[in-house]
Order: sequence, then structure tokens, then C-alpha cells
Amino acid sequence: MKNSVVLVSQVFSPDPTSTSILFSPLLYKYALDNEEDVEVFCGYPVTGAFRDLKRNEEVSKVKVRRFGLKVEAKKNLLWRAASYAGFLIHVFYGLMKLKKETKVVCVTNPPFLFWFVAIASRLKGFKFAHIVLDMHPEGWIALGKLSRRNLLARLWIFMNAFAYRSATLVCVLGRDMMPLLRENYGIDERKFRYIPHWRATVSSD
Repeated sequence: MKNSVVLVSQVFSPDPTSTSILFSPLLYKYALDNEEDVEVFCGYPVTGAFRDLKRNEEVSKVKVRRFGLKVEAKKNLLWRAASYAGFLIHVFYGLMKLKKETKVVCVTNPPFLFWFVAIASRLKGFKFAHIVLDMHPEGWIALGKLSRRNLLARLWIFMNAFAYRSATLVCVLGRDMMPLLRENYGIDERKFRYIPHWRATVSSD
């Protein structure tokens, strides 16, 4: 019986956003190089490119399962909220169907995604790794757009703490993220994995 790996990200090929551009080729290569069942739980592209896309298809050995609504999320805040809500509710339903042995990886698109993955993980028993691409609400707090004392910020941090405790691994792109996450959420040092954002793939010798 093959192992099963699921990437959970609202954006995935052919979405033009940076997260999609980064993770889509990585997942395709992983699927081709490994004898595992590889799936992605994603949404529809943020632009009108979604019109001809199937909800379920297989691309380069990756089973692509699309969740949520077919809306142009960048049109305005209302459409973005509808896109987030539709995806999160629908993908949670998909996560609840996973087997305990499934290995799950999630990213910060959208920012609240790993809350839903964490809740499903607690209920279903599967393990998950969280790749931290952006730090919310820390970014907004640092910019002065949100006060740490604000009820929304406190609730956000509370839910983040729950999700970080639930994760098996917390992968970060910058070393400076680790002390901040330790300070804010008390994450066990052994959970961290540092992934350099820029790294030479060909020797200069």
C-alpha cells in the first residue's frame, strides 16, 4: 500500500501567485520521483483562468482536487472573503475524509488555513507539517495596523498557538522567524525545520 501525501494550499497551478509558482513544480517533481500517492487540496485561480478547470484531475502524477467557489478573489474584499470562506469550509470537509496514515503539509494561503488543518488533525489523527511563508498577525502588529491588545489579535494568536501545538513540524524560510515563534507561541525547538529561501543549486567551482 502506497503512502499518501497531501499538500493543502488555496493557490496552485495554474494560479499566477508566488506560492503557486514555488510549490507547483516542487510537488510535480516530488510525485514523479517518489512512489507515493500525491494529492493537492487547492482552490481555483484568483483570476478568470478557472473557468475551464475541472474540480478533480491528475497532472504529472499529482491528483489535483479543487475546493471552494469559482470567484475572482482579487476583484474586491467581498469576493476575497467569499473565496476564503468557501475554500476553508469545503477543504475542511475534504480533510475530514483523510486516513490517519496520510501525511499532510499546509502553507499560509490563506492565513487561517492551518487552524482548519489542526482541528481536522486532532479529530482524524493524521500528522501535518506547517510551512510558514508569512507571519500573521505579527506582520500587521509590526506595521501598526493592529494592536496586540485588540480582541481580534488576541483571538488570532490563541488559534495560532493551538495550531502550532498540533503541528508535527514547523518549517520556516528565515532564521529570524524561529525566535519570534518561540517567544510568541512557545514552540518546541525540535519541531523547527529551517528552509533557506535562496540557495545555490549548482556549485560555483
